[in-house]
Amino acid sequence: MTDTLGPVPSNQQQAVEAIEEIYGSSRMMLATLPRELLAKVCIGLNCDMYDVLEPFRSTRPINGGPAYSDELVTLVRSLNFDLD
Repeated sequence: MTDTLGPVPSNQQQAVEAIEEIYGSSRMMLATLPRELLAKVCIGLNCDMYDVLEPFRSTRPINGGPAYSDELVTLVRSLNFDLD
Protein backbone atom coordinates (compact mmCIF):
# COMPACT_ATOMS: atom_id res chain seq x y z
CA MET A 1 0.00 0.00 0.00
CA THR A 2 2.87 2.38 0.78
CA ASP A 3 4.22 1.93 -2.77
CA THR A 4 0.92 3.15 -4.20
CA LEU A 5 -0.23 5.74 -1.66
CA GLY A 6 3.04 6.78 -0.07
CA PRO A 7 3.74 6.89 3.67
CA VAL A 8 0.91 7.39 6.13
CA PRO A 9 0.77 11.00 7.34
CA SER A 10 1.82 11.19 10.98
CA ASN A 11 -1.54 12.69 12.05
CA GLN A 12 -3.29 9.56 10.67
CA GLN A 13 -0.83 6.91 11.92
CA GLN A 14 -2.80 6.12 15.08
CA ALA A 15 -6.00 5.49 13.12
CA VAL A 16 -4.17 3.26 10.62
CA GLU A 17 -2.68 1.18 13.44
CA ALA A 18 -6.09 0.84 15.11
CA ILE A 19 -7.67 -0.31 11.86
CA GLU A 20 -4.91 -2.86 11.29
CA GLU A 21 -5.40 -4.14 14.84
CA ILE A 22 -9.18 -4.48 14.49
CA TYR A 23 -9.26 -5.99 11.00
CA GLY A 24 -6.37 -8.35 11.78
CA SER A 25 -8.16 -9.85 14.76
CA SER A 26 -9.62 -13.33 14.51
CA ARG A 27 -12.97 -12.06 15.77
CA MET A 28 -13.28 -9.59 12.90
CA MET A 29 -12.51 -12.38 10.47
CA LEU A 30 -15.13 -14.60 12.10
CA ALA A 31 -17.62 -11.72 12.05
CA THR A 32 -17.55 -11.72 8.25
CA LEU A 33 -19.04 -15.22 8.12
CA PRO A 34 -22.77 -15.76 7.61
CA ARG A 35 -24.55 -17.11 10.70
CA GLU A 36 -24.88 -20.63 9.26
CA LEU A 37 -21.18 -20.97 8.43
CA LEU A 38 -20.12 -19.42 11.73
CA ALA A 39 -22.15 -22.07 13.55
CA LYS A 40 -20.17 -24.74 11.70
CA VAL A 41 -16.74 -23.40 12.66
CA CYS A 42 -17.26 -22.28 16.26
CA ILE A 43 -19.77 -22.14 19.07
CA GLY A 44 -20.13 -19.79 21.97
CA LEU A 45 -20.05 -21.01 25.55
CA ASN A 46 -23.49 -20.10 26.93
CA CYS A 47 -23.90 -17.51 24.17
CA ASP A 48 -24.56 -17.10 20.47
CA MET A 49 -21.27 -16.25 18.74
CA TYR A 50 -23.14 -14.39 16.00
CA ASP A 51 -24.47 -12.01 18.66
CA VAL A 52 -21.07 -11.76 20.37
CA LEU A 53 -19.51 -10.66 17.08
CA GLU A 54 -22.15 -8.00 16.32
CA PRO A 55 -19.91 -5.05 17.38
CA PHE A 56 -17.35 -6.20 14.82
CA ARG A 57 -19.91 -6.59 12.03
CA SER A 58 -21.54 -3.24 12.75
CA THR A 59 -18.18 -1.45 12.59
CA ARG A 60 -17.47 -2.57 9.02
CA PRO A 61 -18.17 0.14 6.40
CA ILE A 62 -19.88 -2.42 4.17
CA ASN A 63 -22.48 -2.71 6.94
CA GLY A 64 -22.77 1.07 7.37
CA GLY A 65 -20.23 1.30 10.19
CA PRO A 66 -17.49 3.87 10.82
CA ALA A 67 -14.55 1.45 10.02
CA TYR A 68 -13.21 1.62 13.58
CA SER A 69 -13.97 2.97 16.99
CA ASP A 70 -12.00 3.41 20.18
CA GLU A 71 -14.47 1.09 21.92
CA LEU A 72 -13.75 -1.72 19.46
CA VAL A 73 -9.98 -1.22 19.82
CA THR A 74 -10.42 -1.58 23.58
CA LEU A 75 -12.54 -4.70 23.07
CA VAL A 76 -9.89 -6.29 20.83
CA ARG A 77 -7.15 -5.48 23.34
CA SER A 78 -9.13 -6.90 26.25
CA LEU A 79 -10.01 -10.24 24.64
CA ASN A 80 -7.21 -12.09 26.42
CA PHE A 81 -8.73 -11.14 29.75
CA ASP A 82 -12.14 -12.48 28.69
CA LEU A 83 -10.68 -15.93 28.12
CA ASP A 84 -9.90 -16.55 31.80
